[in-house]
Amino acid sequence: LELHFRSKTFLDFAGTLLSGRSFVALRQIVEVHRGALEVYFAEHCDSLEALLLTAFRFRDVALIVDLSSLAFPMGTFFAKHQAEIDALLFGGWLANKSWTELGALRGEVKQWSFPAFFQRNQHRSDDFVLGIIANGYWFDLHNLAQLSFDFVGFFDRRFDQVSDAVVGFIETPQPHFVLLRELSSLSFPWPRFMQANCNRIPHAKEDDFLQFVMSFEGFEVGSKVYGVVEQTCRLYHTMALQLFPVASPPLDHFDEGTSHFATVSDAGGAADDCGRPAEQAGLSATAPLSVVAAVVNARGGSSGASLLEVGDPCLASPTAGTVATRHHKRLRRAAIPAAGTGSGGHCSGGSDMVAIPTIGGTSAGGGGGSSSSS
Repeated sequence: LELHFRSKTFLDFAGTLLSGRSFVALRQIVEVHRGALEVYFAEHCDSLEALLLTAFRFRDVALIVDLSSLAFPMGTFFAKHQAEIDALLFGGWLANKSWTELGALRGEVKQWSFPAFFQRNQHRSDDFVLGIIANGYWFDLHNLAQLSFDFVGFFDRRFDQVSDAVVGFIETPQPHFVLLRELSSLSFPWPRFMQANCNRIPHAKEDDFLQFVMSFEGFEVGSKVYGVVEQTCRLYHTMALQLFPVASPPLDHFDEGTSHFATVSDAGGAADDCGRPAEQAGLSATAPLSVVAAVVNARGGSSGASLLEVGDPCLASPTAGTVATRHHKRLRRAAIPAAGTGSGGHCSGGSDMVAIPTIGGTSAGGGGGSSSSS
């Protein structure tokens, strides 16, 4: 294979694939033999390095990652053009806050080291981060942390300047709690800060929350909070699905724009078994239909006929009163044809109301009682 990879036929073939950016085919070759393109890279080193520098200049991270995946000697390239690459990253990538491209460079190009990059350019890096803090760009601090920036060392080197900015954010009528929380997650030395600036910080009405943000008691704050919030939302969503399972609505009953929760409109809303509005029946206007039906049936007992099917999703609509009325009419047409038949249950509030058989096959009005409309 090594002799084949040195042949003119293969080198021409590799050049054709590379000029056409057929990186999938090239990666398949490299998977067969890690050094398949070594000879080609050695013969075309200057042109490929110029191509990479152009990619850094235009922030074409995809091309950089693709060449790195082909076992191009990126370590040698970075050492040879270190100063130029550092200038391009500071002047272009970081200045434009191209966090997606910077993250791809960190994650996909193993030969590149951001800690070494920040260490080589420590003074310039510190000025850049200090500007972010002074402007209150808390999310940029979060992105810098993903690039392994040494915030602990930075806070030690630039403590006085960072403290001046932090005092400004605390003294404002509405303190910048989000930035202060992010600083806490990056291990800002709050005890040292309070010892040096306790006389400069006025007593604030949000003093308790300020103490929490500064994490004096060891609270988990900053970027970690976002993950906790996301997990909590997922937990509540799972609990809701378990408590209120929603069946898929049949296509012939589904109206576009509907949801599985009934809302009461100004003109009318979901009604109980005697035609009363949901509010008069003591039901929440936005309660799930399964809950509304359960409460109506429980209150009606054996004395009233329920017009709501438990879990019936076709009642749900932004105009719940109109849809509920249509559904009630369909139920009436499907019910016992004459009022008063069955076991005697009736509602005196509407002349066309009839008893509806329950799922068990017996009349819901089997108790012989009645209820009157308000």
